Amino acid sequence: KYDHLEFLKVPRIDTFSELDIVQAACYTGKPSPNHVYRSFPVTRKMLLHLKDLGRHNCTAFEALVAHVWKCRTAAVNMDPSQPSSVSFAVDCRKSLEPEPLPDGFAGVAVTEAHARIPAGELLTSPLHSLVSKVQEARWRATNPDYVRSVLDFLQVHQATIHQPHGFTISAWWRIPFHKVDFGWGKPVYAGPVTCSLVQFVLFLYNGTEDGLNVYVALEPTEMARFEELFSI
Repeated sequence: KYDHLEFLKVPRIDTFSELDIVQAACYTGKPSPNHVYRSFPVTRKMLLHLKDLGRHNCTAFEALVAHVWKCRTAAVNMDPSQPSSVSFAVDCRKSLEPEPLPDGFAGVAVTEAHARIPAGELLTSPLHSLVSKVQEARWRATNPDYVRSVLDFLQVHQATIHQPHGFTISAWWRIPFHKVDFGWGKPVYAGPVTCSLVQFVLFLYNGTEDGLNVYVALEPTEMARFEELFSI
């Protein structure tokens, strides 16, 4: 019923050596030498402006996802016929009846919302049209039938997230890293400096209650183009 294009089927492996397990546990990844890393400030004023452009009673998150999606797709100079996609995690704890997670469960229970359209169509679409795509993806990811389909697909295919022509957004700006105090005061910055996952865009706390930062990894020429498009 669902294609689940956001996932890649992984061949089943029945045996792991002790070395495989140790290497997997210790792997931290290395930043790409071909990419630069930038953090772009987003003010409250900019968020309100994006919400106005987004219409549809959208949230600040949905409007910002749509804006970053369009800017990044333009920056990487995709073929207009290629599908451009964006994914982000959505809480699915309340999406199944009866709820499968016990009271007091402290782990993560998310599904991956996935929006996908041809790059050419995306770049010629107004922001409110892209917001609609983001909202549709968010609604689908919390639909009980879809959540059960994701669970079945992952169990059968041992799949992993797959973004050949897209990226994943992870929203960290409401995670209170900035409140952690190890004895020398609250941090000035909370987030990565570099990251091996260049297809991830992070929404980070900016040290105030007004706005946030958008953390991006791109190649130098792509970053220059992204910076030009991102500022509105």
